[in-house]
Order: sequence, then C-alpha cells, then structure tokens
Amino acid sequence: MKFSILNKVKRSLFLKLILLFISAYSLMILVQHAFFEFQFSAQHFKQVQRNSINYASYILDTIGVPPDTSIARQLAQKLRIAIHISGPEGFEFSTEAKLVDADAVHIPPYFDNPEIRAGFDKGVAVDIPRGAFRFLLVMEKPGEGFHHAAEVYKFTIIFFALIIIAGIYFILRWQLKPVSELNVAVTEFGKGNLDLKMQTTRFDELGHLIHSFNDMAHNINEMMRTRDRMLLDVSHELRSPLTRVKVALEFLEDEATKQRIATDIGEIEKMITEILETERLKSPYGGLILSEVDICHLIKASCESFANRQPGIRIVECPQSLILNVDEHRVYILLRNILDNALKYSKHDANPVEIAVKQKQDSITITVKDYGKGIPESELPFVFESFFRADPSRSRKSGGYGLGMSMSKKIMEAHGGSIEIDSTENVGTTVYLKFPR
Repeated sequence: MKFSILNKVKRSLFLKLILLFISAYSLMILVQHAFFEFQFSAQHFKQVQRNSINYASYILDTIGVPPDTSIARQLAQKLRIAIHISGPEGFEFSTEAKLVDADAVHIPPYFDNPEIRAGFDKGVAVDIPRGAFRFLLVMEKPGEGFHHAAEVYKFTIIFFALIIIAGIYFILRWQLKPVSELNVAVTEFGKGNLDLKMQTTRFDELGHLIHSFNDMAHNINEMMRTRDRMLLDVSHELRSPLTRVKVALEFLEDEATKQRIATDIGEIEKMITEILETERLKSPYGGLILSEVDICHLIKASCESFANRQPGIRIVECPQSLILNVDEHRVYILLRNILDNALKYSKHDANPVEIAVKQKQDSITITVKDYGKGIPESELPFVFESFFRADPSRSRKSGGYGLGMSMSKKIMEAHGGSIEIDSTENVGTTVYLKFPR
C-alpha cells in the first residue's frame, strides 16, 4: 500500500503540487505554533506571572484578611473574575459553585516567591497564601482572554487551512485537466488514431501545448496520407508495365531465368494487391460486402490451401457450424495471411500450427498458434505498421514486404473486431482474431 501511494505521487504532477502546497502550509502553521509557544515560554512567562500576581494582590488588599466575603463577591461580579478562599477550621468560600480549590489547579510557582503560584489552568489563575487563608483567583475564565484567543486562532488557522487545501485541490484539478486529456490523446494517437484533435479555449502554456499537439498530429497525419497516396499511385502505375513484362516473359526460352523473373513479378503483384486492398478498406466506397458466412467452413477452406506446407496445420477446436455476418472474401484473405505467416516462421520439424475457435456471448475469437522462432518483445508494438518486418535481413525465400499484418489489422477493424499478438522468442507466436457477434 505504501509503495502504491509513493508510485502514484511519483507519476502525478497534480499530487506533487498538492503535497507541495500542504507541506508549505503545514510549515507555516508549525512556525506560528512555535511562535505562540515561545511567547508563553519561561522567558516571557515571567512577565505574565508578575502582572497577574500584582493585579491579584490589589484585589486581595481590598478583600482583606480575614476576608470580607461580601466584598469578594462584589469584586468578582464587577471584574468578571472567580474567587475561591479556603481557611482554618474548614472555611470555604467560592464565588462560583464549580470553582475548585487551589490544590486541584496545576500552575507553576512564582520565580520570586515559590509559595505563590501563577499560570494558565482553567484560564489565568493565581494562588496566593495570606495569613491563615489561601486565595485562588481566576483572572481570565476558560473561554476568555488572550490565552483562549491564541488557542482559537491556532484552531482557526487549521480549519481554514483545510478549506483552502480543498479549494486548491479542485482548482489545481481544474487547471491541470488538460494534462490528463493530453495524456489520453497521446495514448490514442499512439494507437493509430491520427485524426484526433483536442479542443481548448485556453491561451496559457497548457493551451499552447494542446495547439502544438494538434499541429503535430495534423502534420503527421498529412505525411501519412501523402505516403499512402504515393504508394497507391505507384501501385496503380506499376500494374500496366508488370502486365507487359508478364506477356514478354512468355517468349523467354530459358526456363530457369523465366521462373526467377516470374517469382519476382509474383511478389511485386502481391505487394501491390496488399497496398490496394488496404486503401480500399480506408475508402468509403470500398467497404465490406457482408453476408452470413459459416466461419468454421471458411477456416477449413483456408487450411486446405496450405495442405502441402510444413509443419502443417491442425484444427484443435471448432464447432460444426458457426455463422457470422462478415465479408467472406476479406476474412479469407485475413486467415490465409495469418496462416501463411505462422507456417513461414515455423521449422519443418516443429509442432503443427494450431487453430481454434472459442465462443462467448458477445464475440468469437479465432486463435492461431505456431511453435516458431517468435518475435522479440521490443518489436511487438510495431508488428502492425506498414513495411515493418521482424527480421529485416530475411531473404526473398521468406517473402513479404511487411504489409500483410497491417492489412490484417485493417480488415479486423473494418469488421469492428480486433487483432492481438502474443509472442515469445524461440517459443512461438499466438494471434487472436476477435469478431463481434
């Protein structure tokens, strides 16, 4: 629990500012408390004692010894003080019924005369013996006087400190709200939501930061669109010369050379198809053609197209029939692409690639698991980027231009689903295709 709170503080600018303010305010309260304690310390308390005793002595001179209780009562009412007198033979007098005797009052002795006591207890109290009598005078009653005012002031400071801290908390939360929104926007931007734009009416530093983020997102988005348009244009332009090359290739007599060139042309055509298919999914005019499809039948058909590939494919879990409303052609392309990658990166003597279908009330998940070389953890976040290849040095025999997984993600997103990858080096890779029902 302790480490959890510390981690939250370390990661939150808002909490750091709140703690900084609380620390500063607490220090101020401690300084004020120390000041009051200093005012009532021994050095300054002597003057308080002397003045209180002098004042009490003038009152006792008026009351006299033996005391005149009627005068004592009159003075107590007039001066708003309390008087308790004890004497020989059990004599007790008190102007207030609740006033206790001197022995129950804890006040320090006077530095010039230890028989006299004066200090703060139940107000400002003075205990003076005269003759056979003992006088206790409460000069300031509890709830009155300077000492009480000082205590009230301290508690008032603490009370308003709590109110101010609460106010600062909500003000800081309101002022720093753009930081949280910006954090969410950056996370969404990192997930590929390049059309994201934050709204703000602020013109301070945080407002400028949000405007800078919007400008950055717009510029990156435009760069990506420019790249995609260029790829699309190049792909369209390449189709015509490739067709002419294929026609001319038929007249080539050297079969070995003819085969190599045909393989190269096939790879280029595959790349062009993947680029065009990805762009069609982005276009409002190239949407899905949905129909009710038996997904298990489609999986079996996809597996059959790789019947001669090692180490083979094994369907470990799939119901007899499972109908989904999907674009059959594109899901077929998706499955072939995932299975092709699984076989491509599996050793011939490894366990077969396993495919399973798991049902839930609101979704189905197609799992494709291979026992190949896996993908390094540091490269997993980039698997779905265009032209990314986990093995940049791989030969033409392994094929691919790093477009297949990007296209697979676009197909899943177009269906309202998701694709995830879990991989461990030298153990294998598992792909999860989640379709909504």
